[in-house]
Amino acid sequence: MQFRRVRELEDKVFDIVKDQYTIDLAYYEIGNFLWKNYVRKIFTKEEIERYLETFRNLLDKMHVLNIELINEVLELSVKLRLTYYNASYLYAALKTNAVLVTEDLELYEKAKSLVKVSKISEIIK
Repeated sequence: MQFRRVRELEDKVFDIVKDQYTIDLAYYEIGNFLWKNYVRKIFTKEEIERYLETFRNLLDKMHVLNIELINEVLELSVKLRLTYYNASYLYAALKTNAVLVTEDLELYEKAKSLVKVSKISEIIK
């Protein structure tokens, strides 16, 4: 999903993510996304500053879990042949009994037998 669409739907997105869960890895994934788009000159410095503020505000409305290095995540990653990163998101959904929202098709397919899975595009219209 394009970030510009998130900006367009900012109020709706804020309502959707309020009191939902993510993991601390989200900070790094968002940071890397912004870095890539800044280095490639897709986003200007001013846009990056606005996007940083928006993402910080979104994450401030969520419960951010610290997953750390734990055996259960490693076992999930090996069993399902997922990266540790993706297994961490799945583990968080399992532990919080939450819907796993992802645009990662591999994670979506492998997780759907264990938790309810949805795509961002199915939630935000």
